[in-house]
Amino acid sequence: MNKNEKKEIIDDVAETFEKDCKKEIGERLEALYRVGSYALHKISFERPDINFLLVFKDKGTPDDFLRLADILRKLIEKYKDKVLIRPDFRPFKSIYPKFRRDYEITINTIIMNTAERNFPVPFNYPKYFLEAIKNSRQLVFGNDILEDVKIGKITRQHVQEWMIRDILFCELPLARSPVQYDEDEYDLFFNEVFSIAKALCTFGIEAAMSDKELAEKKYVDYIVNKEKMVNFYEKRYSKDSAQMVEKVLDAGENYLKYKNNKEEVKKIFRIALNLAELLKGRLFQGE
Repeated sequence: MNKNEKKEIIDDVAETFEKDCKKEIGERLEALYRVGSYALHKISFERPDINFLLVFKDKGTPDDFLRLADILRKLIEKYKDKVLIRPDFRPFKSIYPKFRRDYEITINTIIMNTAERNFPVPFNYPKYFLEAIKNSRQLVFGNDILEDVKIGKITRQHVQEWMIRDILFCELPLARSPVQYDEDEYDLFFNEVFSIAKALCTFGIEAAMSDKELAEKKYVDYIVNKEKMVNFYEKRYSKDSAQMVEKVLDAGENYLKYKNNKEEVKKIFRIALNLAELLKGRLFQGE
């Protein structure tokens, strides 16, 4: 499958999901957004990761989540002869696929509720996460509820208080994940390992920044630039940590090459857990 063919199927999958959401749960949604790399037209064709934000009116109900599950199951079934659609609820839940394909498209559904809009931290998400969502959003349908949301100043104290939770959410399930994969399932293991390793690389940027850098949103420069991110880790952490980050980024750029290489998957797994320890030390000790 060449790049144009990949782009065509990625767009088709995204549009199908959007149409099905509008049809099946549209009356329950205040808004549906594309967010992240796909919304910014920077998606990886090696490992396409389509992120959607669903904002429910008041709060999402059990029936809403059952209907969303039906939408995702139908999406998997529709494209099963061409590509594997992988619903992803990282870092909380890695969904075991019913079949395998060489080419995979990940669908990540982020959930917010209008009832939580006026919480002390809007929608009960970290400010650094909200900032990234707000700046990358592309409204598909509904009301642009994020337009007037006041996120407030991102400080080092806020990062310390919230990011330790995010790191533990990543670390705890990942450390226990190897037991669920058989010897011939390292491609599935890699999907979970890489997702978390990549997130931790990003966390490390904000974890090592000063109040002034956070206020000036300097983290954006490093998160979107591979070379800058690696250099940042070398200066703020260590040469060893920079090499770990470089390895994770290389895995993202060469995902199809890594996914069936058992030893390379293990390396990324070790890196992810080592990064989690490194970041906890920085947050708690200021090292």
